[in-house]
Amino acid sequence: MIGLEAHLKTIIIPFWKNLKDMENGGFFGKVDYQLKTHKNSDKTLISISRYLYAFSLWYGYFKEDDLLEDASHAYQFLIEHLRDEIHGGYYWQVTYDGLPSDVTKHVYGHAFAIYALSEYAKITDNKKSLEEALSIFELIEQKAHLGEFSYHEEFTNKWLMKDNELLSEHGANLPYTTNTLLHLLEAYTNLYRASKNTVVKARLIELINGFTKTLYDDKEILFHMYLDHNKQVRRVGQSFGHDIETCWLIDDACLAIDYHRSDIEQMTKNVAEKVYERAFTKNGLYSESIHGRICKDRIWWIQAEALVGFYNHYQKYKDNRYAQATISIYEFIKTYIVDDRPNSEWLWGVDENLEPLKYRGIAEGWKAAYHNGRAIIELLKRGLS
Repeated sequence: MIGLEAHLKTIIIPFWKNLKDMENGGFFGKVDYQLKTHKNSDKTLISISRYLYAFSLWYGYFKEDDLLEDASHAYQFLIEHLRDEIHGGYYWQVTYDGLPSDVTKHVYGHAFAIYALSEYAKITDNKKSLEEALSIFELIEQKAHLGEFSYHEEFTNKWLMKDNELLSEHGANLPYTTNTLLHLLEAYTNLYRASKNTVVKARLIELINGFTKTLYDDKEILFHMYLDHNKQVRRVGQSFGHDIETCWLIDDACLAIDYHRSDIEQMTKNVAEKVYERAFTKNGLYSESIHGRICKDRIWWIQAEALVGFYNHYQKYKDNRYAQATISIYEFIKTYIVDDRPNSEWLWGVDENLEPLKYRGIAEGWKAAYHNGRAIIELLKRGLS
């Protein structure tokens, strides 16, 4: 695994730094496949939060002042332009110059704001950042929490409930997604590490137990992707990327709060091994299986999460297959996912023939400095280089 730090510092970090918008704040919202920067594209809560998280994470590791400056730049835009000062919470999206363009409130986006603000608080003496993260936590718990292991996800700007249009995929039109719950889990884990707040810890335990008791299928060995209006699992398929990501994030959450149970340990072990069995190939990890049909696209974020997920599994059980899988996926990333054109980063992905997916950009609302930037840091912290 030679070259992880160089990969981060010569490919990933420079690309995202170059998208810093010095005139209007934040970071430019889109770079298309042709590497054209769309300076007038909207800026999303998700992407700005991910910039704040990533630059804070990178500064925490490298201690380089310019990374802290970039994190502070993202923090300022998040607070000044995406926060709704009237009704509370954060807008889904604003224009390039910071005016509200989609005032929807979504728990998924707020989870990333918590995640990012917590990381920023950990690397600075900015007490307001941690206070803001805790206030978002309290708002989500007040407005969205529906009882044991369920959150309403989508709201109007005035926090009136509406259908979950932004995150319900695969034609399911379902109100509760594992995707949102997963990112609440990682956000609350980071918030607990920064705050040691006992209420946050209690919600983390609830989330972990919900994955164990509700979303985990011990026969199919996967985490279900959706719950219906009656909070019953809806069998749609398996997201290989989310499943391997969930395994290491649950392990990390349990570590953060010192919460260990054999059934949780067995669950993450089973799911990680099934993802390996069903989706790992010599050319990366498949995307998902929906209604029995496997999508063989190799998407950038799925490869990044597989790096951490498989290496985490190797560290726990010392099964060399998972160390080799980590190396294999990293080599695949360098060969097929890294865009070798100047001033680019990772592609969105490649199809089953290993041809680039040109219909998605190099940077956009759903692709920002997060999955791959975090994965490399995780591997470095775990002793790889």
